[in-house]
Amino acid sequence: MKKNGRDITGIRKNLRGFESVLDLVSSDVEYKKRRMRELKNKGKNQEIRDFEYFNFLENELERLVALDCFFSNKIHNLNENSNLKFLIQEQNDKKDISKFELIEKLLEKDGSFIRRLSHLFDSSFN
Repeated sequence: MKKNGRDITGIRKNLRGFESVLDLVSSDVEYKKRRMRELKNKGKNQEIRDFEYFNFLENELERLVALDCFFSNKIHNLNENSNLKFLIQEQNDKKDISKFELIEKLLEKDGSFIRRLSHLFDSSFN
């Protein structure tokens, strides 16, 4: 943009950050209109950010209410009506059964464990 034969775009780039001062001094109507549009857009962007904050706070409130319900009701029920001892006993029984089945399979005379162990023993002492 040229004004009075001088290029003022370079001058405006150098004076970036002083726009509010230039608004008071400048008589350029186009510049003032453009600056007002920028300020209105900033206001719209601020409204969008405010909505995002509000939406985040609503979601956070829902999450905290759900956690409060969980800790006040469900944990209390779990402590009073716990199946934990029964489940631990059931898993120990399953573990013992699996251990006995494994030992039986390992100690079979024709089992692969005995064959490999005898092969290892024979190769070590021959």
